[in-house]
Amino acid sequence: MGNTFGWLHLTDLHWGMSSQKGLWPRFGQKFFDDLNRLHDEFGPWDAVFFTGDLTQSGTEEQFDGVDALLEKLWNVFQKRGFHPSLLAVPGNHDLVRPAADNPEVILLGEWKERPEVQRRFWEDPASPYRTSVSRAFAPYQQWWDAQTLKPSRVNDGILPGDFSATIENSSGLRIGIVGLNTTFLQLTAGDHKGRLAVDPAQFQSVCHNDGPAWAGRHHVTPACCLRIKAQTG
Repeated sequence: MGNTFGWLHLTDLHWGMSSQKGLWPRFGQKFFDDLNRLHDEFGPWDAVFFTGDLTQSGTEEQFDGVDALLEKLWNVFQKRGFHPSLLAVPGNHDLVRPAADNPEVILLGEWKERPEVQRRFWEDPASPYRTSVSRAFAPYQQWWDAQTLKPSRVNDGILPGDFSATIENSSGLRIGIVGLNTTFLQLTAGDHKGRLAVDPAQFQSVCHNDGPAWAGRHHVTPACCLRIKAQTG
């Protein structure tokens, strides 16, 4: 196939929705039918990108459900003769939301108007602001840490969900992937359009504090794992 790199993009599964038990058997069959059709036309794939909202409310039980689905998915891949790497970033549903009246949550919601909060958030890992975010995304990070489908070379970053990874495929291409948590401020329900943030420090941290050098060690460095849309609810 030459120097190619193929990927499958999945998003917004929302495993754990109350209506899912009645709907998934039918839609699940359609999903796997479509997957086989896509493989026949475009596969095999070197990576699967899962760009957020794997779960509905970020509980350990819901992540267990995601793992059960991924096991079925990778069984299909193995029967087709390939084993892609999984790369994921959290969405605004992949966390256990703290109380909306929590003082740190309120101040993080005023991020743009609070430069002192921003400064302490990035400079002090033990700050109550960073701690609130880490606690909210703890089940997601626990799931990611235990994930056996991710690449062997992964470097985590400042926030839960931040990472860089290297994939070398059968064509000899060395692909560098960066995933960043861009929903860390979306700790409450509601419309967050224009209120989210991403910081260069997140990128530099996953790249061993030298992004250009890290990129230079790869043939391709696509930005495929950013969760870039703010959502309501």
